[in-house]
Amino acid sequence: MQHYIRDHLLTLLGIRDWKYIADAKDRCTITEQENEAFIQELPGSIKITANDFRLDLGRNRSSMFNRTAMEVFAADFHRKVTKEDWYNSPPIPPWYLLINVIGDAFYEHLKYVKSRYKALVIDMDHNSEAAQTKEGKRLQKVSRGVRKGRVSKRVIEHIQILRSALGSSINGVSMLLPEIQS
Repeated sequence: MQHYIRDHLLTLLGIRDWKYIADAKDRCTITEQENEAFIQELPGSIKITANDFRLDLGRNRSSMFNRTAMEVFAADFHRKVTKEDWYNSPPIPPWYLLINVIGDAFYEHLKYVKSRYKALVIDMDHNSEAAQTKEGKRLQKVSRGVRKGRVSKRVIEHIQILRSALGSSINGVSMLLPEIQS
């Protein structure tokens, strides 16, 4: 479900990946005047729709603007899944298709989105060299974790093959298996 939430938000913002969030900067921030006009529902204030989706990543996730964006997101996601058959492979279980559950998932995902925005837009604007170094270290750490996961999975598969081929004659290896799997 969270993968579908991520993909849908990227679609609404008109970008393919979070590394392109700077391209959606105009859809991710509002001025103080725009925020006040939105709160007061003044004529000409920003209207958040699925076709003109906006967030304010400079403010708290629970700000009125972001809560309204959450409601628009949840309603659009629900409609796309239930009426237009988006995100149906694998299908989303019905208990996840409640508006409040979708909204909560979006709210939690917004924490990650704000962190990516900070790293790739705000920090880059302030000190691009330091931000690029920090992002490079983050990517190395992620890559290392992915490689370790692949290696562990292969080791477990090989031990299971050995165990089935040799039976109980490899007790030493068998004793390692529970430790490796944890």
